[in-house]
Amino acid sequence: MARAEDDESAAIGATSVNQGQSQPRSDISVVQMAEALVQGEVLIALQERGEAAPPWGYLNLIAHSDRTALRRVRDFNQSRRPLSGWGSVVFDLIVDILNSTTTEDDLRALQRGALVPLELRVWGHDERLNTPQDLDISVRAAMYRYMGQL
Repeated sequence: MARAEDDESAAIGATSVNQGQSQPRSDISVVQMAEALVQGEVLIALQERGEAAPPWGYLNLIAHSDRTALRRVRDFNQSRRPLSGWGSVVFDLIVDILNSTTTEDDLRALQRGALVPLELRVWGHDERLNTPQDLDISVRAAMYRYMGQL
């Protein structure tokens, strides 16, 4: 049983959401990865293991984290400005998401109506997140569509 779980875990870590980009192998269990996915903690789970964050991990963070977790990431990175690359884009997106959703219910509705569907399109290879700018454009377009502005 443990061997099968190890094989499944390695397969998850080796699977690339964006074709053409190899991802490092992971020995995170299937259960741990599933929990991290639904809690928006893929980046944390992989970083704790010393593994590189996949681009879709940043989307996972904003698509599943509650207001408290998003505020914690924002506050932690506030003092580190100016950030660059992925960090800068994620910081700006978090600030905008928190400013555009006044309650936990508003945030959950935005996540379910815009960000989780975007995450599923990335997983299905219908959208690509190769650069921080791809993440920024994709998230903002999904938010604007959700809010009826596009």
